[in-house]
Amino acid sequence: MRSPRTLTVLSLAALVLAAGVALPASAVSLHRGEARPPSLPPPSARVAPRFDGDVPPVTERAAGHGPATAALLSTEPTVALQACVDDPSWLCGSVRVPVDRARPRGRSLSVGFSVLPHSDPTATARDAIFVSDGGPGAANGTGKGFRVFQMAPLTDQRDLVLMDNRGTGTSGPIDCQRLQAGASGADDTIAAVGACGRQLGEDADRYGSGDVALDLEAVRQALGYPRIDYYAQSYGSVDIEAYAVRFPHRLRAVVADAGLPVNDHRHAWTWGQDLPAAYARVATLTCHRAPACAAAHPRAGSALRRLATALRARPVRATVNGPDGRRRVTVDEALLAQIAPDVLNGGELAAAATALDHGDAAPLLRLGAEATAGGDPDDPAVFSWGDNAAAFCNDTDFVWDRTDPVAVRRTKFHHAERALGADAFAPFSTRAWREHFITDFCLRWPAPDRFTPAVPPGASATGFPVLLLSGDLDTQVATAISRTLRDTFPQARLLRVAGAAHPAAGWSDCARVAMRSFMLTLRQPASGSCGEPAFVAPAVPQFPRHAKAAAAARPRAGDHSTTLDHRIATTAVRTVLDGWLRSFRAGPTGTAPGLRGGTVAFDYTTFDDHATLSLHRTRFAHNVTVTGKATLTYDGNLVHAQARVRGPIGQTGILTADGAFGFGAPYEDFTVTGNLGHHRVNVSVPAN
Repeated sequence: MRSPRTLTVLSLAALVLAAGVALPASAVSLHRGEARPPSLPPPSARVAPRFDGDVPPVTERAAGHGPATAALLSTEPTVALQACVDDPSWLCGSVRVPVDRARPRGRSLSVGFSVLPHSDPTATARDAIFVSDGGPGAANGTGKGFRVFQMAPLTDQRDLVLMDNRGTGTSGPIDCQRLQAGASGADDTIAAVGACGRQLGEDADRYGSGDVALDLEAVRQALGYPRIDYYAQSYGSVDIEAYAVRFPHRLRAVVADAGLPVNDHRHAWTWGQDLPAAYARVATLTCHRAPACAAAHPRAGSALRRLATALRARPVRATVNGPDGRRRVTVDEALLAQIAPDVLNGGELAAAATALDHGDAAPLLRLGAEATAGGDPDDPAVFSWGDNAAAFCNDTDFVWDRTDPVAVRRTKFHHAERALGADAFAPFSTRAWREHFITDFCLRWPAPDRFTPAVPPGASATGFPVLLLSGDLDTQVATAISRTLRDTFPQARLLRVAGAAHPAAGWSDCARVAMRSFMLTLRQPASGSCGEPAFVAPAVPQFPRHAKAAAAARPRAGDHSTTLDHRIATTAVRTVLDGWLRSFRAGPTGTAPGLRGGTVAFDYTTFDDHATLSLHRTRFAHNVTVTGKATLTYDGNLVHAQARVRGPIGQTGILTADGAFGFGAPYEDFTVTGNLGHHRVNVSVPAN
């Protein structure tokens, strides 16, 4: 179990980017569910991301120029810089700042940062782009590859700066081992948060965004930029709020992507009240945008409510094969709340609910096994769970006063929780939601010696343009929450991005283009300009127990197979696509169990232009096994599969399937050819 406050780039996207491949979307985790990345882009997109509008084309940095030097920057820094060890095209440096600025002669802290010099030697812009990741707790400097992809071609003209917030990365990462290793439930998490605060002692109240803003200003001064542009992702928006109210004259433009307010008078963010509706909305949108799922589930929006009601009455339990081996899994209402935020899971919820209605718990149990799969503890220099707690518990408003003793806090919390009403987190019960979201996360965090608010009450920032981005598939920060950033940025324009999860500019080309064009021209994008979903999540229309329950494929000219053959062909295609869906949740290489038996093995690393999937006696339905190979070609998301298929009553043969499946490209029905028994097969199966 993890903190419910994590909004950051941690997953397959980050792993693949570390290998030098640019994904068209980031993957972001919140709570214990994760939104996973789309498939890889065509090779051309790795060099020059698509661009239009007023943004100039990419200018590639010439190869072979050697390590970066300070002479390549647009300013004359007053701090020592050297080529970064992890990527010599970047410069690394640090500034020393007081841990507590009220005690300037006390302990100091080294705040590290990375700078990518602009690539166009004729550039005249002296403002740099600063980027802040989410979390809190993420080390900004570990995401260099993704940020270059995301910000190009703005980096032709402007330097790009990534500062590790105090308590993260190269800025004294906090290592609270009990939190870092992963707590085992809400109560254990709350206790571990309190222990982390005690470990930090008198410094426990010095990791909020107010102090981070002052560190950021110290870095800006050291690098010599008169003004800066700022892209804030997720919880990074709290950093820019804190900076903007203190140094508005230093800002040229701000983009807050999936941002959230720090002064939350309704406490909507700390309660997570807007999120259950976001979970249900994503399950609805995902299914409705996928024709086969929409046809099978015209009332997909009821799936989450039906599942929550059923699991509240009777959790499902079984020993299942999960990504980390065979183990006992219990899916109850709280675990459903953990499963639901994952965008990929949203595409399976309607079919899983229907399966459970008919007594088949296997699809839901597998989602539960995937959501609770263990892993190695995070490196605090990459992601600090101690900083996650320290920043969040310093910044955020709660229903208690920061100076209250724990017993008083608990009393105020329970009184406020009861006042919300029984349906406050519908379709989830209050008890299940508290276990999932840990609404009293900071209950045991130490009272501050000297509280520094991120944004003083009533403060706002004006004098520079602000663009707010929010994806309609965002289950981490609902659009209703992002809208309240207008309290701090009254001149902000909100752009709702269709088909984007968290954050919008990680998932949507349209959002990236809008963000880049805005930073270049300072002109706000037109409302509704990202109204067409560029990303359509894969959705599963059904989980048939046996082939006879599968939807029949559509016959094509020359087909001589039977209706049962058509159902076997559909099941075979769904087996292959289910394998790809398992790989999207993991990677870049590994194995996963089939829904009802067998295994799949996937590899995104061996080849530059495609990924591979191997199936061994894999079963999506009980009486159809698939053994063979499949490839996913990034250019067009084209899937080609060839496999030996063994179905009921001796229907065995070789089938070949070709179609388009994944993210970011139009789906294409699969053409399936071959033979089953003595029957020639030539049919069509919907991809989504």
